[in-house]
Amino acid sequence: MKLDNNRKKNIMKNRKEKKMDKQKAINFLYKDWLDYKKHIESGFDDGYVLQETFTEYLEREIIMNERIEYEQASEQKE
Repeated sequence: MKLDNNRKKNIMKNRKEKKMDKQKAINFLYKDWLDYKKHIESGFDDGYVLQETFTEYLEREIIMNERIEYEQASEQKE
C-alpha cells in the first residue's frame, strides 16, 4: 500500500513540474509577443497600436511553423 502512495506522490509531482514547464513556455511566448508588439508600434510615428491579440499571434505562429515543416518535409521527399 505504501508503494502505491509513493507512486501517487511521484505522479502528482511530475504533473506539477510539467505544469510549470507549460507556464514557463507561455510566459516566454507572451514576453516575445510584447517585444514584437513594441517593435511594430515603435516603427510608426503616428501612434499606431497593434490590434493583433496574443492569441491571434500564437495562432499565426503555429500556422507559419506548420507550413514551414510541411515545406521541409516536401523537399526531403524530392
